[in-house]
Amino acid sequence: MEKRLSFANLTLLCPRLLICGGGHVAQALVRVAKQLDFRVIVFEDREEFALLAKQAGADEVVLAPFEEGLSRVSSEPSCYQDFYAVMTRGHEYDLCCLRSILSRSFTYAGMMGSKGRCEVVRGQLLSEGVSREALERLHAPIGLSILAQTPAEIAISTIAEMIFYKNKEAEQTGDLRIQEFLRKRRLHGDSERMVLCTILEKKGSAPRKRGAQMLVSTGGRVEGTIGGGIVEGQIICRSMELLHKAEPVYEEYETYVTTENPLREAFLCGGSVRVLLEEV
Repeated sequence: MEKRLSFANLTLLCPRLLICGGGHVAQALVRVAKQLDFRVIVFEDREEFALLAKQAGADEVVLAPFEEGLSRVSSEPSCYQDFYAVMTRGHEYDLCCLRSILSRSFTYAGMMGSKGRCEVVRGQLLSEGVSREALERLHAPIGLSILAQTPAEIAISTIAEMIFYKNKEAEQTGDLRIQEFLRKRRLHGDSERMVLCTILEKKGSAPRKRGAQMLVSTGGRVEGTIGGGIVEGQIICRSMELLHKAEPVYEEYETYVTTENPLREAFLCGGSVRVLLEEV
């Protein structure tokens, strides 16, 4: 039986989280980030904390002085978004890391610390010639303001803020995991007919926004999601209807769940989405 490509059997593009420091908060951040499919790299100059970061589930731990460790890791094709979390044990180490990070391309960069400590670091970097524009991109203190106190709570506030910027950027660029899947599908020579479903417009409480994508095959195989529930179900059904016709698929399709729908109690989200269905 021919083996089809799927998200499950392919190594796809993934966001990359680079953490400077391997302390208790960093270890908690590693654990929660791995549940969200981040590739996690930890930089640490203390052997015992490097080991703890590895035990927490980091994909890679660079044991070296921070400046040297960061210089070893550059942008690479196995990730499409970089997120930096500076969680070192002192502001002199924070400065060392940020001098390197703020000169790079990234989706998110944040630094853990009190407001006072963050202002001291900002002031020092500004005096060294780092631009105000670059410093405005730095989230310091790191994370959403949820009165977090424990390492786990700080990790959750941090990853939540990262998710916001990850998805905000994805709205503008489309679903890069889907694009990578299609690229590898072409290389693999998979000729099964598929429809690419892309949200063009969203109104109301539909869960995913413009740019979200999903693939539907003639056999009903689905890769990705545009939100689940009745909205996604209707689009899958329409895609399969079109695939079973001889002509190429290209159609704009709008679906919605209203409060008058007798099945509305079975679904958490309503709203309307306009979706482009095109064969790939």
